[in-house]
Amino acid sequence: GGDSLLSPRGASSATTKSMGMGSGGGGDEAYRRLLGWYVWPDRGWLGLGCGALVVSAFSNAYAPKAMGRLIDAYAKKGGDLRRELGATAVVFLVGAVASGLRVRLFASVLERSLLRLRVDLYRAALAREIAVFSASSSVPDDA
Repeated sequence: GGDSLLSPRGASSATTKSMGMGSGGGGDEAYRRLLGWYVWPDRGWLGLGCGALVVSAFSNAYAPKAMGRLIDAYAKKGGDLRRELGATAVVFLVGAVASGLRVRLFASVLERSLLRLRVDLYRAALAREIAVFSASSSVPDDA
């Protein structure tokens, strides 16, 4: 058939052409479609990972201020050192948990997306006629 080896999940030639993967299609559109095709099922986990990224970024941005407040509380004899120490610990703890969650979620989405891609690629390769993989039938002798 005219389907591309990388056609997602048994898509027809018309589908792959509309996705920009057929002859003359735009490359950027094809990448956006493939990204959506393989990543879209995990969009919830990806969104949660992005939320963890935002929390981690704000925690990392606030950490120097929290350390400064801790040093100021230590320098002042009447300062509330315990409260600042607790606040600084919470900032670092929240940042560490959010960062770990972000890494785990993004890695999990990547692994599942690549698994879907590999399964589709393997299925497409199995669906090909054996002549496609034969060097003698695909390359003429005089070429």
